[in-house]
Parts: sequence; structure tokens; C-alpha cells
Amino acid sequence: MTILISFFTLVMGIIIARLSSNLIKRIIRETNSHKLIKNKFKKVSSLDKILPNLTRIVIYLITINLILDQQEINIKKSVIIFSILILSLILLSFKDLLPNIVVGIYLKLFKRIKLEETIKINDIEGKIKRISIFEVTILTKKKELISIPNIDLLKKL
Repeated sequence: MTILISFFTLVMGIIIARLSSNLIKRIIRETNSHKLIKNKFKKVSSLDKILPNLTRIVIYLITINLILDQQEINIKKSVIIFSILILSLILLSFKDLLPNIVVGIYLKLFKRIKLEETIKINDIEGKIKRISIFEVTILTKKKELISIPNIDLLKKL
């Protein structure tokens, strides 16, 4: 019987999360809140995207908590496991990011490449238009802008 109640809780949580998210989105649009923030701070506002998603996530977390409580599952263990999973995902996302940053700093400090310099990497040849911490953007002869991750660039230099 508790499985049936948990399933009902899950369905209701999903429905409430979606309804709340859509309601907040509608309120933001009708009150033009995102435009007011954009005009006030001179920045593009993502309020109409962030707030509904945040609401949905919070309701999902509350629903999961209720289901775990109904199933008499120790929430402390679940939080620890969930935290480890989130930390693992964050660390995995840095796997490609960190080397690109290090190489980007190296390229900027030691000036291995310069703006407007022509380079050829694999089958791509063009002039360097931008050097950032993460990537180098080149303009090909066909007037295409191509971004190359710094780590790939260093391997080919």
C-alpha cells in the first residue's frame, strides 16, 4: 500500500511542479518583470527561465523527500549518496574545463600564438581572431568563425 501512496505522491509532485512553474512563468510575463530588470540593470534577464525552473526543482526535491519518508528510508543516507553523486558530476564536468583553462593561461602568458597569425590545425586553416582562456577562434578563408579548444590547439602546435 505504501508503494501505491508513494506513486500517487510522485504523480502529484510532478503535476504540482509543472503547474507552479507555468504559473510563475505566466506571472513574470504578464507583469513584465524580466523587462523591468533588464531596463534597470542593463543586462539580459533570465528571470522568466530561472525562477520557474528553480520552483520546479524545489518541488521535485520536496516530493522526493516525501516519498523517501513514506518508504521509511533514512534520509541522511540518501542525502549523503545524492551529495556524492552531485560532487562526482561536478568533478567530471571539470575534467575538460581545467586543462583548457591551464593551456589558455599558458598561451596568453608565453604568447605562443598571436592575433591575426595564420595557423593550420588538422584541415582547418585561418587567422586567429580571438584568444580566450577556453578556446581560440579562427577565421577561415571561407569567412567561417571556428572555435578550437585550447587543449586541442596545444596538441597540434
